[in-house]
Amino acid sequence: METYVLPRVDELIVDDRVNGRVYRSTADNFRANRLEINRGAGPQYVLPLSYWTAEEGQARKKPSPRPSPALVPPVPAVSNGQARLI
Repeated sequence: METYVLPRVDELIVDDRVNGRVYRSTADNFRANRLEINRGAGPQYVLPLSYWTAEEGQARKKPSPRPSPALVPPVPAVSNGQARLI
């Protein structure tokens, strides 16, 4: 974040499609008010909601229909009755 994102952007935007809001923060605001947390996957930065500017987003869109799954031929079993992985 410090090396690849923040030096190259002016604003961070999060589109909350579930609640129909858009959250915005400047990169400087993010640097000044971020917190570092670690929930077991390594350190991560978070910015509390009170530091974001919230606005109503576009009307909630209907989810796109899922494409129908491609027909996959059945996996042949090997001699011991166990399916092959490759």
